[in-house]
Amino acid sequence: MPKLDFKDLQMFPRILVVGPQRSGTRICAQMIAHDTGHTYIDESEFGGDIEFWAKEIIRLNYNCVVHGPGIMRICHCTAADLVIVLIRDIKEILQSQYRLAWAHDREELDKYGARRGPSCVVKYAVWKSQKKYVPRFMEIPYAELNKHPMWVDKKDRKGWTWNQTDMENGKTENCGSGRACGVSDVETDARCPCPDS
Repeated sequence: MPKLDFKDLQMFPRILVVGPQRSGTRICAQMIAHDTGHTYIDESEFGGDIEFWAKEIIRLNYNCVVHGPGIMRICHCTAADLVIVLIRDIKEILQSQYRLAWAHDREELDKYGARRGPSCVVKYAVWKSQKKYVPRFMEIPYAELNKHPMWVDKKDRKGWTWNQTDMENGKTENCGSGRACGVSDVETDARCPCPDS
């Protein structure tokens, strides 16, 4: 299987990763940060007015990868040099939401002015109409992420919570590469995929 590598995205100083919640945005943003050496900024760091702070963080930072599924509807209004959109099968997103008892669908629908429907369907429909306003974007299928060295198979993710990735689970290993993988800072079961570790 060919390896997935995001090193070529290093040329973009501000990368925004969006998609419906449960579409793989967090792990994809971490993979991109690792491969490019950019700083990873999680949506959970935005604070109160998520859309305002997200735009400010993107505007004020360089060499960063911003994880932002909650700001998908305004991705065309940010200073991001590249917008990455995760594309995942609707059924898989809904199964993931159900498995984790994700209860924010109404809140997400309200942001889009939608009365009904799964928010992931609404978000993809809005993206389809707004992507013409985004100067540079890539759509990455969720199914392709398993080709990246940081990918953890589903069978090995049992018991993980909604925001876990391999960087947040298990034992400590020292990466020593100086890359943004976080293996040297965070406890993990994963081996570091950095070539120089």
